[in-house]
Amino acid sequence: MNISWPKLFWKYLNTRRWWWGVLSAFLGFALAGGWYLMRSGREIVTRELPGETIRTEGKLQSREMKSEWTGRSDDAQFESVYLLRYKYLDTEGQPFTGTAIVTQVAFNSVTEGDSVQVEFSAARPDLSRLVGVERLPIGFNGFALLMGLGLICLGGFYLMATALGKAARRSRVIAFGHACLGRVNEVNAANERQYARLHRARYCLGYSFTDLKGMARDGRTLPLTRELASQWQPGDPILVLFHPQNIFRHEVDLYGARANDLSVLLERAGE
Repeated sequence: MNISWPKLFWKYLNTRRWWWGVLSAFLGFALAGGWYLMRSGREIVTRELPGETIRTEGKLQSREMKSEWTGRSDDAQFESVYLLRYKYLDTEGQPFTGTAIVTQVAFNSVTEGDSVQVEFSAARPDLSRLVGVERLPIGFNGFALLMGLGLICLGGFYLMATALGKAARRSRVIAFGHACLGRVNEVNAANERQYARLHRARYCLGYSFTDLKGMARDGRTLPLTRELASQWQPGDPILVLFHPQNIFRHEVDLYGARANDLSVLLERAGE
């Protein structure tokens, strides 16, 4: 061939279907990841500790919710307070307990017996704080959003997979198919109204050829750019390649990958 197979494969892969698939998959994944990062809350640090701190793993012993008056006496409010009690060991294996006031989200995200991250003061191991990452509950809206983004990703992957399959099939037919001489019957605009709105006219080549059994066959190319389609006029010879075991899999050599075969066939036909 006059062109390498990877380059030929890319020429057939470089289509709107492929790029729409890449865009859909990327957007779906990026939006889902961004939503997850936004949903991941800040670290819970409930108190300041003196000096250097050491992080260890503790166990959640109990959860308690109580209501109390908070704020100034002239502007006090009755609010719920969420407490987590935990147990941990210092570097020498001595057990300590601690209590942390956390948000409702953090309170609802853990149960008794869960492992929790604890930081304690190296100088005062009895002083500690609970450290963790809040994650807001997904909820119905979040679930619906994830489902929608998942469908966008799946749609993108589907478009990419079909584009890959079609490019591989076409490039294999071009590279290994049986060559015969065909004729261009027409050069027509594809989806003329649609592409006119986009101000990007696309064209299809209609062609005919004769298979190994002497039967006349017709075909049409994919939509082509004006520059590529303008290389042919009705009546021009064109190289057609088809799968010997499946005559319905036929392609025309648009990029001159097998120009030598076309020259041989034209010479035989006396053209």
